[in-house]
Amino acid sequence: MADEQQVQDEQQEVINDMVSGMEGPQPDVGAPGMAPQLQQPDGGAAMGAQAAQEQGPQIDPNASGNEEVFPGGPTRDQVENWKEQYGQVYMTSFDFATFVWRTLDRFEWKQIMNATQQGQQNRWYQEEQICQMCVLWPEDFNHDAITNGKAGVPALLSEQILNKSGFIANAGAQQL
Repeated sequence: MADEQQVQDEQQEVINDMVSGMEGPQPDVGAPGMAPQLQQPDGGAAMGAQAAQEQGPQIDPNASGNEEVFPGGPTRDQVENWKEQYGQVYMTSFDFATFVWRTLDRFEWKQIMNATQQGQQNRWYQEEQICQMCVLWPEDFNHDAITNGKAGVPALLSEQILNKSGFIANAGAQQL
């Protein structure tokens, strides 16, 4: 029992480390630094997470079939297929690239945590594993792209993926 509690404590510490800096209620879709869903009811422009908080690519709400959702991005059909397969799909824009990703489910989280405990991996390994599992676009965003890319990308994307995967509540706990 003590070992099980220690494992749970270590897992909670990892979660806290990975989402550090994300205190209080989180802004909703469209706020700088947050990941908008690709399906926006108002069809407005999406704001991606960028250091300079510039506006990301325009999402074409009228894109259909094989038209790109944003320039150089996936087609509307691809996005719709991902939504059917994974549920919610989000995007995050940097000044050099736009990433489309999905949330992490509990089984996948356990796989990452088990690999971390068995192999004594670190936080950076976890960030990279989350990105490899959840980034849908660009399609070639793999281990090589992560390790040879910009250092902050896996850190920021994994933080947003964890946030939208339920590791951060929209509001604090309320006593009933």
